[in-house]
Amino acid sequence: IRNGSQGYFSNYKEYEVVKKLEEVTGLKFEFTHPVGAAKEQLNIMLASGEMSDIIIYYFQNDGGTMKAVEEGTYIKMADYIDKFAPNFKKLVAENESFKKQVEMNGGKDMTYMPNLIDDPRYLAYNGYFIRQDWLDQVGLNIPETISDWEAVLTAFRDKKLGSDGNTIPFATITSGSMNYEIFASGFGLNSIYYYCLDPDTGKVTHPVLQPGYKDYLMTLNKWYTEGLIDPNIFGANIQQIDSMMLNHELGSVYIDNNADIPKYMQTDPDLNLVAVPYPKDANGNAVCPTITLPSTVASLGAVVTKSCEHPVEAVRFLDYLYSEEGSDLINWGIEGTTYTKDANGEKKFTDIILANPEEKSPTEAFAGAFFARSGAPGLIQFSAMSGLETNYSDEIKKQRNQSIEYSMELDQSRMLGALPFTYDELNELNNIKANVETYITEMHQKFILGKESFENFDSFIENAKKSGMSRMIELRQQAYDRIEK
Repeated sequence: IRNGSQGYFSNYKEYEVVKKLEEVTGLKFEFTHPVGAAKEQLNIMLASGEMSDIIIYYFQNDGGTMKAVEEGTYIKMADYIDKFAPNFKKLVAENESFKKQVEMNGGKDMTYMPNLIDDPRYLAYNGYFIRQDWLDQVGLNIPETISDWEAVLTAFRDKKLGSDGNTIPFATITSGSMNYEIFASGFGLNSIYYYCLDPDTGKVTHPVLQPGYKDYLMTLNKWYTEGLIDPNIFGANIQQIDSMMLNHELGSVYIDNNADIPKYMQTDPDLNLVAVPYPKDANGNAVCPTITLPSTVASLGAVVTKSCEHPVEAVRFLDYLYSEEGSDLINWGIEGTTYTKDANGEKKFTDIILANPEEKSPTEAFAGAFFARSGAPGLIQFSAMSGLETNYSDEIKKQRNQSIEYSMELDQSRMLGALPFTYDELNELNNIKANVETYITEMHQKFILGKESFENFDSFIENAKKSGMSRMIELRQQAYDRIEK
């Protein structure tokens, strides 16, 4: 169980929305949820031959998915989509972003039905925030460049503005790649987790090969050594960030603007937090550090297996989730219960969600209704996520919306989306990937934490290339060239 539903339900069967789906479709659903690592459990299920009719997982660019289609383990989804998924086809045909990404994901050889996200703002959930009252006390403005940030963080440290003098000028959470994204935009870089396009040549490269990467490491090492960033910068969990923030020890943060910032500002109105733009590089540009923003065709989606005795009906059911009625159901819940719709078609959540009698937060109250966000394929509506925020104060809405706008202003031109790899390419990539990522991640941390001398930077780059990075770049370039042709 994922996201908002985690901790509230043990099985999708308990969702009121799933019960409604059974009612409107005439189908009955049984769910099997993996215990432990989902990928490992998926492999065990496939090896056993006893498969669910439909599998929901992260299928994008998965060589195993392509192989499973070739071997007949999964149906060839593209053929069924063409004949039995008019709602999905219509959405893709009418949206250039969807169309391009679907083509990059295989097009006529599409192996799964992915989440489609109707607005990229839905994906703009990370951002920088700073204590405006702390800025006022040190007489500085909101930072825009790396030098601005250094001045601000230094002032926070020197003035000891934290509670009882306990001051953490900046921190972030160890989640996904967030602590590898921090301040990268100020050096013209993407996160080290994502291959990208070289701005000069237009060819595929890796961030560690970009001119600003060494300066980036040296700057963060300096900040770490001087106490300008959290000493646990590669290990802090959300509970630790919560504690630092709510104890008034933390001056600035890179964090989820949807879940965490409203939580802090509602819990403690004295936390005068304001959104901050992504740091700009020497050219006044802020490069998008993450691949998430451009990806409105998600890696999460559904396949139908050979165990399904009624594949046509299965695809038609999945296609229903992309229809207006089906999408409303999995995003808003049950009309008249969790939301209402006026004469103009505008939807609004009811007080069962926004002013829950059991004093649950809107997200908690809606955990069993927001099926799309919890893990179903279909069309995800940004308006539904925004609808959960109507009980936020005007200030919370203002700062969250500002954070989203800052994300939308990022330069996404260097990002590589999904690429149309062949099965052999994907197989080779998967055999190389772990060694390359592990080595680069470990060395990245060591340089910043002062455990590796910068005299060894050049040898690090050479070793990274030899570990398989050069080959991964070649394989990505081959796939990218196929798109360009």
